[in-house]
Amino acid sequence: MQLRDEELIGAGMLIIATFLYVNVSQLVGTLYAIFSLAYFVTVGDNLKFGIELLRQPYNTVRALGLIAIVIGVWIIISSFAIGIIQPNLQVNILSTEIFRVLALKSGFGVISAEDPLVKFLVWGIFIPVIESMFFLSFVLIFWAKALKVPIAWNPRNKNMWVVALMVGFTAEIFHLTTRMMDSYALVADFVFFFLSALIVFKYRQLFEGIIFHVIINSAIILQVILGLVKK
Repeated sequence: MQLRDEELIGAGMLIIATFLYVNVSQLVGTLYAIFSLAYFVTVGDNLKFGIELLRQPYNTVRALGLIAIVIGVWIIISSFAIGIIQPNLQVNILSTEIFRVLALKSGFGVISAEDPLVKFLVWGIFIPVIESMFFLSFVLIFWAKALKVPIAWNPRNKNMWVVALMVGFTAEIFHLTTRMMDSYALVADFVFFFLSALIVFKYRQLFEGIIFHVIINSAIILQVILGLVKK
């Protein structure tokens, strides 16, 4: 991407961090500003790490198909895992019940604003965008460098799978310390970041992981906003 594009992305991320600073908390806004800086240190306008926000040429049909498949895999694995941890939740792996469970188990209460649009922007778009750009760039590159794993798809390289697991684990530690999720939601969150890391290894770009995260978070917060789930 050209530097001008990166400047626009940087301005957008700064606006998002400011929005979170005002509508969630000063700590969260500052933290996500640091996440944004970490993204630019590792990816930004520098291609030496082998990851881009969006590689050209871009195949939209392939991307949409991939996201649909990964969402299906995420629903099945997360529902199965949560069902093992808490059998009485009765999460059907062939349905979208997982979104209702996660709506009940996620910490939307930290948002000070009552405006539904603000809640949707924060949880459905802003937080997933910044988190994806941080964990799938800075954190993934950190573990890849530590384990000497190239950013390239190689299923036979067991360390590639270890890096994906460590990305998921690191995201878990973050969400656990911020107390934004309970154990059920953390399981689904781990599966999400593990799958997203594998996508980055496959295509060396962040775009699919970001859209994947936005779709999932939006589906969850909309259930709360529309009153389908009572918090």
